[in-house]
Amino acid sequence: MILIIKEIVSGTASAAIFLGLYIFGMPWWMSLALAGCGYFSIRFLFPSEHRKIQVILPKGINKGEFDDFMDRCRQNLSMVKDSSASITNPTFRDSVYSLCNLSDELITTFENDPADMLVARVFPDRLARLHNMLVTYIDLAGKKNQSPQTIRALKTTEDAVGKAVHKFKELHLRLLENDAIDLSTNAKTFDNLLDLD
Repeated sequence: MILIIKEIVSGTASAAIFLGLYIFGMPWWMSLALAGCGYFSIRFLFPSEHRKIQVILPKGINKGEFDDFMDRCRQNLSMVKDSSASITNPTFRDSVYSLCNLSDELITTFENDPADMLVARVFPDRLARLHNMLVTYIDLAGKKNQSPQTIRALKTTEDAVGKAVHKFKELHLRLLENDAIDLSTNAKTFDNLLDLD
């Protein structure tokens, strides 16, 4: 309703501007241009409403803790993404990209259902450790002369990231299963309420 009123006011005002300027002797093209500017100016004065979805925090989590958790997740993931661009091994880089995509999905899940944070409180710390491993990996992989121990360490890091991809997938599936159980419970409750009516 508010959007319709804004459109009506903007359109009427721009038409009035056009007619007023044209009647007072301004060329039609200049009147039209100024009327268009008036239309967009009025639209910018009253921007459209963006409704934010209000998320209900579960017991045991306050807004400050949740915001801190989300900030740390985003910051640590950003550092991992930045570091991953420097990985020269394409297979390993793809694994890290896969891990970043999973992490993005997990962060979205946390935003939509803050209760999932209770299951994954260590997630930001895991991302920070991953970033530290990647920095060391990139440094060692860039050396021309590598000892057998260095090669083993690089391989161990690659295996650890592969395992992390698997674990992050498991975590994501577990969180989705929790959401599916919640939905199923809500649907059954709703169905029972309909039967009572």
